[in-house]
Amino acid sequence: MNMRDGLYALLRMAIGWHFLYEGVWKLVQENWSAKGFLQSSDWFAGPLFKALAANPAVMRGIDFANEWGLVLIGLGLIAGVLARWAAGAGALLLVFYYVCQPPWLNATGDAHYLFLDVRLVEALALGVLVCTPGPGIGDVLRGLWAKIRKAPAPETERLGRREWLGGLAACGVLATFGGLFARWKWGPKVDAVTSATAKAFEFTGLDQLSHPIDQTLKIGTLRLSRLILGGGMISGYAHPRDLKYLSGPNGLMKAYNTPDRTRHTLAFAEKTGINTIIINPLLIDTVTDYWKRMGGKIQFITNCGYHGAAGTGEEAIAKGLVQGARMSVDRGAASCFMRGEYTDNMAVKGQDKLFRNCLAEMKTLGVPIGIGCHEWRTVKFCLEHDIVPDYWMLTFNSRKYWSATPSFGTNHDNCWCTDPEGLKAYMATVPQPWIAFKVLGAGAIHPREGFPYAFNNGADAICVGMFDFQMVENVNLVNKIFAKGLPARTRKWN
Repeated sequence: MNMRDGLYALLRMAIGWHFLYEGVWKLVQENWSAKGFLQSSDWFAGPLFKALAANPAVMRGIDFANEWGLVLIGLGLIAGVLARWAAGAGALLLVFYYVCQPPWLNATGDAHYLFLDVRLVEALALGVLVCTPGPGIGDVLRGLWAKIRKAPAPETERLGRREWLGGLAACGVLATFGGLFARWKWGPKVDAVTSATAKAFEFTGLDQLSHPIDQTLKIGTLRLSRLILGGGMISGYAHPRDLKYLSGPNGLMKAYNTPDRTRHTLAFAEKTGINTIIINPLLIDTVTDYWKRMGGKIQFITNCGYHGAAGTGEEAIAKGLVQGARMSVDRGAASCFMRGEYTDNMAVKGQDKLFRNCLAEMKTLGVPIGIGCHEWRTVKFCLEHDIVPDYWMLTFNSRKYWSATPSFGTNHDNCWCTDPEGLKAYMATVPQPWIAFKVLGAGAIHPREGFPYAFNNGADAICVGMFDFQMVENVNLVNKIFAKGLPARTRKWN
């Protein structure tokens, strides 16, 4: 065997590692299912995949085949056992994945691959390996035994140094992965009730999802899910009031939302039908990393933030908003909106010219531009001065929680949504789409109360910060609200 055979073997083992990792990851996830993936198929075979997803018995077989198929294909490729069969099966599986979710559908930002994505590249590589798989572990062991006996190996089994190293590496990979998997799947787990060892954390999985949430809100060319993921919890900051240990770089939210957990959360959100996350520009790297590592498609909207403009006056802040928007769009943002603290301030000070010019400059970026605010009077100010965005972001909740503060302008987490009744009445007259946020008062209001309150009173969509273990329940709740039919609203649906 020559260097070429050794390189083929190295390529085979690298792809095998990817398959094995994906299979093991699915096995250790609680209630993992391919149902959401199949349900979101929109290409020519979409009806077939959706029909398969609708049958629970078929889905059990598909999930089993996916989990253990990936594991067995990965083991075969790494070890070189039935390598041609493993390569062929792997290529076929990747083609099915590709047909179900081709990369050009819903492609956004600089991380999509248009036609040729990692699945198709690996499928092509496996097609080559069907013909030339390279040496396997068996070849290595036979060669090793021949050398121990100081007897020349048969010509077809004689190995060079590179092939020896590749095969021995495969043995090490399998041993390491086996140990890690055993520890992960069956080893001791944390128990918060009794001691340092015990139970695994369980939450509502995709098998309990009623159906992926509708993506029926249209803003310009954008199509958004009616439930949008807020980025506060992922960033580690989510208005915890006096619970100081929750937020910040060393808080509980940041400790839970590790980079790997965050990628999982975004992937989980997409499987529930949530197709949008609203973030501060500081989290753009987090989303684009998810796109690149996992082939995700979730789109992001930023609040522009304050980026780089010198000074603290209103003109500097307006300039910073434009800079933040331009940077966001350059890096793949589907939309941007003006941050509420700044817009409220400009409205209070009557700076309509500055406000209008800032919005006009942002609209040149070619994406829908919104205005965020914590006061419905900011909306009124804008419309009275011909400052008209593509959509509004408004804080909105019932204020029926004990820690709500009484008035706007007190610089307190709980000061927002000072006049829900006035907001309902005024927004009933506003034609632009309206996304409500802070609908749960940073955890002070239960979703069973906050969600219907927002939708019944005029919101077209809601933005909610969620942990991954809350998503399915929240999506099911929104689905239930819409399935029952909302009471007649004074404001028309967008």
